[in-house]
Amino acid sequence: MRPSHGIRMLGQQLIFSAALYLLATSCSLCHAETLLAGGSYIVRSPGEPSLIDIDQDVAAIRDSTNLTEIKDIYTNGKYAKPLTLQRLSTDAAHDYKGDPMYTFYKHAYLHIGLKEGEIAGEFDSNHIEQYADTLVKDLLEIDKENIAQEAILVNTIWMTVVFYLNGAAKSCRYPDVAEPYLYLDLAAGFYIGLGQDKGDDESGNMLYNLAEGISKDFNQDNGVSVVNEKILELLNDIKDNIIDKGLCSTHEENSYKKFRWNVGSIIGYMNVILVQRLIRHLLDGSDRDFMKMYALAILPQIRLCNPGAFEHMTTAFVGKIEKVDNPIDDVNLLQSVYSCLGITCEMVGEFRGRHDGCVDDTSFPDGAMPYASIDRDMLQIGVLMEMEAYDAALDLYNYGRNSLNDWRYITLKEFATNESVDTNVPLGQFINYNNDNEKPQMNEYITNAIKGENTFQSVTRTQREWAVKRSLQGTLSYYAIVEKVSNAVDLCGKAKKDQAALEWQRASALAIGSIGKATMTTETVYEEYFGQTLFTLANEMCDPFGTCTASGKAHIIDAWMDQGSRVLSLIGNEECLELAQLVNTEVKPSLLVPIIQGLLHYAVINENQDETQSDTIFAGEALARTVVPLINKENPMEAFLVQENMEFAQGTKSVKDGSRNVFKAIASSLFGLSVDCSLIGRYGSLEYGDICENQESSPNDSGPQSEPETSHLAGKVLTGAALAIVFLSGLVLGCYRSRNYLECGKRMKGQVFCPSDNSFGP
Repeated sequence: MRPSHGIRMLGQQLIFSAALYLLATSCSLCHAETLLAGGSYIVRSPGEPSLIDIDQDVAAIRDSTNLTEIKDIYTNGKYAKPLTLQRLSTDAAHDYKGDPMYTFYKHAYLHIGLKEGEIAGEFDSNHIEQYADTLVKDLLEIDKENIAQEAILVNTIWMTVVFYLNGAAKSCRYPDVAEPYLYLDLAAGFYIGLGQDKGDDESGNMLYNLAEGISKDFNQDNGVSVVNEKILELLNDIKDNIIDKGLCSTHEENSYKKFRWNVGSIIGYMNVILVQRLIRHLLDGSDRDFMKMYALAILPQIRLCNPGAFEHMTTAFVGKIEKVDNPIDDVNLLQSVYSCLGITCEMVGEFRGRHDGCVDDTSFPDGAMPYASIDRDMLQIGVLMEMEAYDAALDLYNYGRNSLNDWRYITLKEFATNESVDTNVPLGQFINYNNDNEKPQMNEYITNAIKGENTFQSVTRTQREWAVKRSLQGTLSYYAIVEKVSNAVDLCGKAKKDQAALEWQRASALAIGSIGKATMTTETVYEEYFGQTLFTLANEMCDPFGTCTASGKAHIIDAWMDQGSRVLSLIGNEECLELAQLVNTEVKPSLLVPIIQGLLHYAVINENQDETQSDTIFAGEALARTVVPLINKENPMEAFLVQENMEFAQGTKSVKDGSRNVFKAIASSLFGLSVDCSLIGRYGSLEYGDICENQESSPNDSGPQSEPETSHLAGKVLTGAALAIVFLSGLVLGCYRSRNYLECGKRMKGQVFCPSDNSFGP
């Protein structure tokens, strides 16, 4: 194994590098314990203090005025050999592989490089894995006082600390494999350094010193900067209340969740350092090179949260070379994305007493914001899968990252694993259908796609990505939104209108998402890629179906906004029966519109394609999985046809009966779903693309109507005889509607169906 400075853990496998192995086992390097920052943190891992002697190399670079000497220390080292500052970056491709934050930064620089016309995988003509080394060497050439030291700290050392923090959390998850203390001590050592006195901005050379040096400008100095005070408090909390209490060794999930929460909070405070220094350079106009350096240090995180702001900030902070024209506007833009960095206005403070009117993100009410932010988890899972960091993607899916609620995260897995559900509600129908037909439930399907197991074992990375994206955007989002909407109706009926309004706001937050909300005010060409919610799926699908407004947004979104106003009014007036009717006849059906459009879209483009010919086969399957269980309630034969044509089968052509028959099956099912065919639109110039022309019955015809949700509002009794009549009538009506089926009434696993090869005629 080639020498390296770090330890890498993939899943439950731990890889010790040669350099760290020597440091950890050489008696000449052993220390019983080392005090950092005047005892603020105590290092207990043997050998670790010698590893963090790297801070002396940083000091030597800071103190040198000779550019040749600075470059030599950076490249070849001086006090910490064989470890060098450059190797922290150049070895990252090996050592940091799979780390989520490092992967996000690689991904950002990959796409920055592509946008600038570079070869895929390169940034500034160097490998993206070495982006920090590329940035540092570029900044060294500027040859300005302190820029070399700060460039190393904010690019190389910052990521090194984050890597070891994430490693510490992972080692708590797998305590039989690695010692959490080792990672935590390394994180603290690289952050503080050996020569740092507590709260002193004159001593020390690492990020701790950088925080002390800027804190007074933001009234954040209490003898020790607030940032350092909080970071040390969180580090010691991990050590004292998780590791020392043996909670890692118990394999108890809550300890891992708390560990991850602390790590996320520490990274947030580390971001404060970067933001404070960027604001100082913006407002005092001191130096555009420093401004550019600090902007580049945070932009990759903003890209995966607010792509429009990322574009504007890249242009304003990095692309321009002239003096900043409107620094206040630039600061306001920066403040608008604080939540992307895990920070708040209070954490940053006010620069030199200026009351800049900073306000934390108010795009959604406080109780709804975590639900809006979960679309960031969706996007970041996609990025991690794209970069083949599957362990990190699964960890994010299971434990969350962006939807902070008290000390824990709301997670996507929580939404996908609710099995105690009334069988009369949509999610109950979904669960029962999959159980009855031996199909994977939501969590199993998504987990298999991320891990590449079962059905996904032999498919491509891109196909797995599509399966996960459309499952999260379609299946998970739809059922999570419907659950919140149903809760709002239920709470209204219990005279709890404030809670009902909050549940509706949470439903809206899930439907729109924080990224979708950002695209309402900031145009971006990347919406299709970055958007993860039903809102962005609707905008993506309105073009092929001719249902966009003049501005290019989906008409259905206007309907959602109108429904939202009416819902809140009805809740406020406690008109709960009317609310139930509105929800059942308009809200729920309209949420299915972009999902149905997407299903039909993929039926067309994947017709007669197999897994070797189409990347989006699983996109169609995922959206079909969302709606087929609902179709099955009233139209089991149509449900079977859609499933048979959209479901992936190894070695079988997709949509084998033709997209025409899928269109007809969906058209025949809209009545049972209470969906107005005109909301779907017409698919391009396709001969059979007009759903209304395909529809055999309309919602205005007599027939079974959807019952309004009247939980706690009104009761209804259906006798056994009446139920039997309804059931038999449904079979007759189903056979009548599907009169071209040859064997109507044949059964498969309890489902009435007709064979797909004798389904609808042309």
